[in-house]
Amino acid sequence: AAAAALAGAGRIHVLGYRSSYPVACHFAYVYGLAGGSVRLLDGPGGTGPDILREAKKGDALLAISVKPYTRAAIELVDYAAAKGLEVVAITDSVVSPLVARARAAIVVPTESPSFFHTMAPAFAVAEALAAMLAASAGEHALDAVRAMERQFESLSTHI
Repeated sequence: AAAAALAGAGRIHVLGYRSSYPVACHFAYVYGLAGGSVRLLDGPGGTGPDILREAKKGDALLAISVKPYTRAAIELVDYAAAKGLEVVAITDSVVSPLVARARAAIVVPTESPSFFHTMAPAFAVAEALAAMLAASAGEHALDAVRAMERQFESLSTHI
């Protein structure tokens, strides 16, 4: 359901704060490499959410948040939903405030034997979603990857 909601979107806006930010950033990066229309809600001085001014019905918001849930994330999810965006969540509990707000929610464990919670399962889900979306885009995704490889080669990006 999450992949279907995102696949049907004109553009995917991606949100994640604190420990969820790297997951959001990674999804936006890898899906963008495959030609996906994706925008990370990130910007200097807290201007990241400004991008949502351009969002419209038919777009989607992928929101990633785990306990302790960030107030700004929940407020932006509510704002996006009010604008008519489909909300998809990656979160850590069925009682997460994102679950009731989302069309589809994927719950990932964050328990870890260390002092910190783990984000590895959220990364795996984000990568799986990006891969599913790229696969459903077919030739468009392959063309985007080829263009990316040509650019990397011409800029000598890799050793």
